[in-house]
Amino acid sequence: MYALDPPIWREPKQARSRERVEAILRAAADLIMEKGLEGLQMRELAKHANVPIGTLYQFFNDREAILACLASRYLSWQDEELTERFQNIESIKGWLDAIEGATAVFYKRNLQDPAIAELWRAASTSKAVREIDNASTIRHTQLLFDMARPHFPARVTDEELEITCRMVCELAATAIQRALLLPEQKGSIYIQQFEAMVRARLAEMMLD
Repeated sequence: MYALDPPIWREPKQARSRERVEAILRAAADLIMEKGLEGLQMRELAKHANVPIGTLYQFFNDREAILACLASRYLSWQDEELTERFQNIESIKGWLDAIEGATAVFYKRNLQDPAIAELWRAASTSKAVREIDNASTIRHTQLLFDMARPHFPARVTDEELEITCRMVCELAATAIQRALLLPEQKGSIYIQQFEAMVRARLAEMMLD
């Protein structure tokens, strides 16, 4: 889980409290899908989650804390997906294969859970969501770099490779957001073309 300093939400320790927090987050995601970000209001959320309003503030400082917690959970899932995808990479081909398809996986997850797209819209106005998103980009960049460095020639400097990995992460997020604005069939083609361009550029770096 991504966290903020100082924290703006509290992770529950007892099983009953964890169940309440999960109910709150599920209700928050449902409200966002139904009414958009504007529909996520604390009193309305308490009603949908079937908890007293005081329970919300027991675990979350405010509405922004709920958005940040939802973003943290989704990005933690991304961490797990990328870590699994890049485990045991033994060649540059394996690294390129792992890159290709990763964006499609995240795109499909966004299609299945429209609330995620709303969360990224929140990043434009929510400092907390933006901080968590930035922390995720840094973490994902480091993961790609660590897995790529042994397979790229020494003439590709650490700085060049790190910047390239960061661009892959940032542009993938933008590609997903753009693809979601299209009908699903065209959106899938958009993602396929993006992945093909990324793979082609990375292959060029090996040959330059």
